[in-house]
Amino acid sequence: MGTEVPSCLEEPLSLLVLYLPERNNSCCVLAETLLLQCKWGERGYSAVVLSTSMVQYSAQQVYQSMGFRRVSERSPSLLASFLQFSVFYYRYAIPGSR
Repeated sequence: MGTEVPSCLEEPLSLLVLYLPERNNSCCVLAETLLLQCKWGERGYSAVVLSTSMVQYSAQQVYQSMGFRRVSERSPSLLASFLQFSVFYYRYAIPGSR
């Protein structure tokens, strides 16, 4: 597992999810919608890369349950590195993408 941010997208998209209740299946629906849009949208991306902090255990579980693989880990700043705080990057290769 590397420490560099994966660069598989020509044009990265940003999506910020502040909070979704765990009892609600909204986070899975949101991620599935993102994957479908990336696969069948105008550009037809071949992969999706998402990131989450090391303390967001539920997000990590959701990503892994949907088939995302953790591909990278890095500290966003020198202070974060000192505090041993990391951001994890997950990658999902879209099957049958154009």
